[in-house]
This record gives sequence, structure tokens and C-alpha cells, in this order.
Amino acid sequence: MKRKGVLKRGPGGHLTLKLDAYKKIVGDLAQGGISIGLLEFQGHGEPLVNPKLWEMIRFGRAVSPISEIRVVTHSNFVFRQEMRDSGISEIIFSIDGIDQDSYEKYRIGGDYATAFKFMRDFRASSWREGDVRTIWKYVLFDHNSSSEQLEALAREAINIGVKEVLLVITQMGPSSVRFFQTLLAAWDLCGNDQRARAILSKFGRTVDVAETSAALIDLLGESPFPEIMTSVCEDRPKFRVICYTSLVQNLDANLGPS
Repeated sequence: MKRKGVLKRGPGGHLTLKLDAYKKIVGDLAQGGISIGLLEFQGHGEPLVNPKLWEMIRFGRAVSPISEIRVVTHSNFVFRQEMRDSGISEIIFSIDGIDQDSYEKYRIGGDYATAFKFMRDFRASSWREGDVRTIWKYVLFDHNSSSEQLEALAREAINIGVKEVLLVITQMGPSSVRFFQTLLAAWDLCGNDQRARAILSKFGRTVDVAETSAALIDLLGESPFPEIMTSVCEDRPKFRVICYTSLVQNLDANLGPS
């Protein structure tokens, strides 16, 4: 909050990282012989509003050629070739809906058509000129997680050829009742069924949807994931899921020794 009284507001707010400061940090690490595994641009605002972002990425790639370089964006931008050519390794598009109505309830003020076109154009360029990992991140809420909506999500992802769809179960906002009911049903069985405990333990990190869906069907007789996401094929996206909830993250503390 103090920054707002000290720093002038720019196009990206009061927290825009200056190019010289970034070069100093990354350059000193590289010069000091420190290996940089990952340079990630996200958090504290939208990275693409920083007009120097792509220059930062080019600098990071030049001084640390082996680093992974990731950008996480809300995608409400117009694709430019310099983005693809910057040296980026991975880009995550945070698009939580399959049309304007389902999208804008969480991404207030955002435009679904613009965000989807940005993702589609970035992926099309990556196809033509060498691969950049493209990931569609989709936070699950009540308003965007019906079976029909998730099937539509899968079809769109297949059509444009993104590398991965990452579904996020969260307890923030209007969380998805369908998915929480599944978690709670598994939770109720944890005391007596090791399968339930194994499923919930895996949910704390990114896991394969097909594997998870099969395990849930074996345990509960049903799964909230549509069938289109559970078939494995080399030319289709990977469908994965992660759970950011205290129910899963505190599993061991709540249940004690198995």
C-alpha cells in the first residue's frame, strides 16, 4: 500500500518492474555462477502490461540459455510475433470460461473473445515455428463447470491444439459444488479406504485427469470429469487437475497416520 504514495502510477499500476532492475538481478545471478532453473512472470498484476516484458525475456534467455521462462497471463491482448520470438518456454492462459457469460463472472471486465483469440493465435504461431508449451488454465466454479461446459472446453482445446488444459479446484469465490461433493465423498471414506486417501493425497499436486477419473469411478462409481477428457491420445492436449483447498492440503494433519 505504501508504494502508491511513493511511486508514480504507470500503465501497469504502481508495481511495474523496471528493466534496469531486472537486468541487474538476473545479470548478477548469472555472473555469479548461480544456475537459474525458472524465470516466471506472474503475480502482483498482469505481466503483459509491462511494456518491457518481452525485452526482459530476451535478456533472460541470452544470459541463461538453459532456463525455463514462463509467463502467466489473463490473455486480454493482441498477439504479436515478438512474443513468440522472445525466447519464452511456456505460456499459461488463464481463461475461466467457454463463452462471455461463463468467463466474465470471475474475470470481471475481461473479454472472452479477445482472450481466446490471443491463445489461439499464440498456439498457431508455435505450431508453425517450433514449440512453446501452451497451457489453458481453467479455475472451476459453479458457473463454468457443468458437464456440458467442460465438454465444450475440451473440444475447443483439441481444436486449437493447446498442449495442456489445467483444471484448478479452489475454495475461493463461487467454488464448484460438483467437484467439492466428489472430494467430500472421498474424504468420508479416508478412514477405512486407502484408495480414498491416495486419491486426495495426489490432488495436492498436478495429476492426470484420466488417471484420477478412473480412480474416482473405482472408489465412488462416478467422476465429475467428462469422458472426452479421459481418453489418451498423442495429438490431443494433456488434461490435468490440481486442487488448492485446505481439505486436500491439510490431509495428513487432519487424518494422522494411515
